[in-house]
Amino acid sequence: MPVSYIVDAARRAVLTTMTDVVTVSDLEAFVATLGADPRFEPTFRHLFDCRYIAQVDVSGDDMRRLVTNHLVRSGTRRAIVVDDPTIFGMARMFQTLRELEDDEGVHIFRSLADARAWLGLVD
Repeated sequence: MPVSYIVDAARRAVLTTMTDVVTVSDLEAFVATLGADPRFEPTFRHLFDCRYIAQVDVSGDDMRRLVTNHLVRSGTRRAIVVDDPTIFGMARMFQTLRELEDDEGVHIFRSLADARAWLGLVD
């Protein structure tokens, strides 16, 4: 599965890894699964590790629809780690659309260490 996650309830965080080809169906399934996970809370910080994505098969309309899902409380910190310019563009679109929803909690990083530090997940 191209989207997997770990809920770290002790640290109030979700760690999500995306790999290979990620489709809108994968993202919809992820949102549904995480939302139904009894360990998850909408105020948990969230780290998306997108360094291993080969391709994102999500249209702009798909992204707009996904962004309107309010699984996570507005303002909750979400860090996206990317190192590919195309994936960075998709992450930036997500960030911009969230900002239009009055949510300033999404930041994009090139470094996993920087993202973890911003989220307060430094060991």
